[in-house]
Amino acid sequence: MGKKITKTGEKIIFAAMECYREYGVQGSSMDIIAEKAETTKPTLYSHFGSKDKLFDEVFDYIRINKFSNFKLKYVCETCIIDQLVNHFLRIMDQSVSREMLELYRSLMIETIRRGEEVKMEGDSTTENQLQKWIEDAVKAGVLNVEDTETTAYNLLAMFRGRFIWPTLLGIKRFPKNTRKGLLEKSIKSFITPLLVK
Repeated sequence: MGKKITKTGEKIIFAAMECYREYGVQGSSMDIIAEKAETTKPTLYSHFGSKDKLFDEVFDYIRINKFSNFKLKYVCETCIIDQLVNHFLRIMDQSVSREMLELYRSLMIETIRRGEEVKMEGDSTTENQLQKWIEDAVKAGVLNVEDTETTAYNLLAMFRGRFIWPTLLGIKRFPKNTRKGLLEKSIKSFITPLLVK
C-alpha cells in the first residue's frame, strides 16, 4: 500500500471487507463489491487492477489502519504488568469482535489458499514496539533482559498463542469480563521471572 488511498478507494475497501465477511474472498466477485461500494466495475478496476490486488490492499489497510492506534510506550510511573495488560487488552478487544473474526477468517482462508505466509495484525510494528518497550524497561532498571528482540517475539507469541489463535480458530472464546484477569495471569507468569530482584 504505497500510495494514499482516495475516498472512493477506501469506500471500495470497506465494501470488500463487508463482502469478504459475508461471502468469503472467493465468493466476493468484483461485481458484488462494486455494487456494495455503489460504484462501477471500471472505477473499481481503475483503483485496484485485479481481485488479487484488492485483496492485498484490504489486508494492508487492516494491518496499517486497524492496529496503528495501539501504541506502546514505557511509562516509569505505571506498573509494568498494567502497561502490558492494557496494551494487549486493546488489541484483543479490537481483534475478537464478531465482525473482525469473520473478516480475519476469510482473509486467513484466502492467504492459505494462495500458499502465502499468514500475516498477523500489526506484524513487525507490534514486535518493534514491544522490543522498544522492553529496552526502556531495562534502561529504567525494572527488567533484566539480555535479548530484547527474542523476548519481544516470545511475549507476542505467548499472547497470540494463548488468546488470538484459539479465538480465531473457534477453539475458545474469551468473554469481555474475563479477558483482563486472564491477561494479567499470563503476563505476570511471563514477566515476573524477568523483573530485577
